Amino acid sequence: MLFKWPEDGFVPVEDARNEVRLLKKIKDGLSGMEELDKTYPEIEDGGWVYQPLDLETGKTESVIDSTREIIGGLDEETRKGVPFCLHMRYAMTPIGERLRKIKSVKELIVVLYDAMKCHFEIHKRCNILHRDLSDNNILVVREPDKTVRGMLIDFDCAIDKSVERSAVRPERTGTQPFMSIANLEGMDIERTVLDDWESLLYIVCWVGTYGINEHNPGVSRSADIPIKKWRGANSSGIGREKRSSLTSEDIFRQHILENFCKKQE
Repeated sequence: MLFKWPEDGFVPVEDARNEVRLLKKIKDGLSGMEELDKTYPEIEDGGWVYQPLDLETGKTESVIDSTREIIGGLDEETRKGVPFCLHMRYAMTPIGERLRKIKSVKELIVVLYDAMKCHFEIHKRCNILHRDLSDNNILVVREPDKTVRGMLIDFDCAIDKSVERSAVRPERTGTQPFMSIANLEGMDIERTVLDDWESLLYIVCWVGTYGINEHNPGVSRSADIPIKKWRGANSSGIGREKRSSLTSEDIFRQHILENFCKKQE
């Protein structure tokens, strides 16, 4: 199930960010590339969910299931506090596990490599930019022979650059600890693949600090260290914290590398 916050003037049938449409384009664009097998979700079916007709109440036209339909009877003042969300469902393969199910640093390297190789090919062949790399959007796919693959998922923030030009002042999208500095600070520059590669750096920093799995927990989440400030504050404040940690090699080592879990294998 997907809830979507559309922009003003949103028309579902023309939505350039329709995730089902993007996934179908990815499936077609990467078809035949066996080396990318199981590194991206292959959509089987999906689309907008429509409310059923109800002749007793006079509802004779199908409408997309949304908060607008659900709370339509509430007063205007109450409706103002509820974001407009749309309902989408889809089925995909293969089934993956969250990133913390990896068993070793070697597996982590393989999974991240697969995910970014997939990211590169999706941008190159499909002209689709993901824009939300995070530890939750890279899954582990374990083959019957125990071989692992990394799968890049969650394209609801992605844009099709062949249809939609990035705005000069792009909206902030992503997951706070992993967003690029330019994204966090709302800089007047176009979002590019480099923002997503910057997000990969922050994923490595985060996993290295807090542990690759439950058996290597790393630093406590409550520890008062610089990386803790990458979450929870306002976006601009997190951007400043990241800039501070990346000022020089020595500061990066002091703020980040010295807090890496030493027992990970």
